Amino acid sequence: AIVMIYISGFGWAMGWNSIQYLINAEIYPLRIRAVSSSMVMCFHFVNQYGNSRAVPQMLLSTSEGGLSNAGTFWFFAAITVIGFFWAWFFIPETAGLSLEGMDELFKLRWWEIGRKGQAAAQAAQQAQIERALDEK
Repeated sequence: AIVMIYISGFGWAMGWNSIQYLINAEIYPLRIRAVSSSMVMCFHFVNQYGNSRAVPQMLLSTSEGGLSNAGTFWFFAAITVIGFFWAWFFIPETAGLSLEGMDELFKLRWWEIGRKGQAAAQAAQQAQIERALDEK
């Protein structure tokens, strides 16, 4: 049982548990970075507390008011699938963008950031480079 707890903890740490650290480090423009990072970490700790309080109750049998082992598994499987689609459509690719370029991502509407954000940020960055070259 102890070994399985460590394996489960390792899997959680390598999976969705660490996503807020990755996004938090890359996505925010400088003007909102401190406040946004604080809010994300606060939400993370509240979520961890909620998980640690809810999962033991969820693992109870259905006659005891829980979801049962299988129900808990399917619940978290559904959350993972929803999270995958959310990440695919709403989290932009930030490779090659400067911190200042992140501002361009947030000029788009929230549902367009993931699909159109990188192209908008790269176009703005290219325009900035061209302006700098024209000034020389």
